[in-house]
Amino acid sequence: LERSLALEGDVPSTRARLAQILLEKGEGEKAAALLEQAVLLDPYHALSRRLLARAYRQNRMVREAEAVERSARALDAYIQKKTPLEDALAANPTDAAAHEKLARIYRDGGETEKAQSSLQMAFLLKNRKEDAEKGLKTLMNATSLSASTEWADAAGRKKPAGDPAKEPKP
Repeated sequence: LERSLALEGDVPSTRARLAQILLEKGEGEKAAALLEQAVLLDPYHALSRRLLARAYRQNRMVREAEAVERSARALDAYIQKKTPLEDALAANPTDAAAHEKLARIYRDGGETEKAQSSLQMAFLLKNRKEDAEKGLKTLMNATSLSASTEWADAAGRKKPAGDPAKEPKP
């Protein structure tokens, strides 16, 4: 984990896992430093917040721990609100009403860029449905091809035929 962190230090999950090990070893100060950075990198990384509260408690920083625990509970509640709608939209991305609901949840949760994107999609689906659906289909196809190609690469299987960008270069 330390090597991963040295190579790519801006990954909150790596910081959180390393901090978790440090906490188990009783090294709360080192863990807290890692976790504070993880929360700065991604304020929506719930594990980092929960572990940061634990680190603060280990370091006898009770007020700070309580504040982080409150923010972790609020984040958990936010995630519980948005996840079902995100899942529903993954299954049916053309649901304009779901995009609008999700935009409100994003806005209330402080994710203004995501809120704006969801509002724009809802607007397009209501006012230019055919174009929006065509764009979504193109995006889904491109994402699906990319994911299947990455999966095949990781498994050492042959890449899909017919995609010159994926063909090996001589």
